[in-house]
Amino acid sequence: MNSERRIVEKEIHRFALNDKLMVNCQWLMVMPGYPNANFANDANGRK
Repeated sequence: MNSERRIVEKEIHRFALNDKLMVNCQWLMVMPGYPNANFANDANGRK
């Protein structure tokens, strides 16, 4: 039970980190003059 919980917590941390990276990438892409601004907007709209 304990080891299972530890694995779940690791997964949660990994997802949280991925989410943070995604948000940072989207923020960078939204910056004016960045060629992929439209892609970032599409990604936000699909959530």
